[in-house]
Amino acid sequence: MLIEWWERLRGFDKCSETEAIIESSKVKWYRGSGAEEIDLSRNLIAWLDACGQKHKAQIKVHEGSPLFQLYEGKTLAIRYDPLSPGRFYSRDLLSARIGFFLKQTLRTVALVGFMILALWLQTKIPRNHR
Repeated sequence: MLIEWWERLRGFDKCSETEAIIESSKVKWYRGSGAEEIDLSRNLIAWLDACGQKHKAQIKVHEGSPLFQLYEGKTLAIRYDPLSPGRFYSRDLLSARIGFFLKQTLRTVALVGFMILALWLQTKIPRNHR
């Protein structure tokens, strides 16, 4: 419901639908905040517009996403702007990015909450009991 509203607001509901093919896929890991390691898939996708012209773009997908499993030859549903065919949108890609953002935000809020609780508890314990 909310995603359909966002698509209408951004005009993606009027864009042409097609399938993009994964041309290449590389998995890379990097160190996130703290000791956390994050796997990231960099995929090169390609699609044809209504005139048969080929367009390419690179997408990045984090490990927790279903799109992380995509590899060469697999397809991804996208919408592209007929007036600017290199501009594309994928509901699956947006959902993956939102999911990763929410997961990272939740981790950060939990860590900050834990730190605040620890500090608060320190102030409540009398000095002679420490």
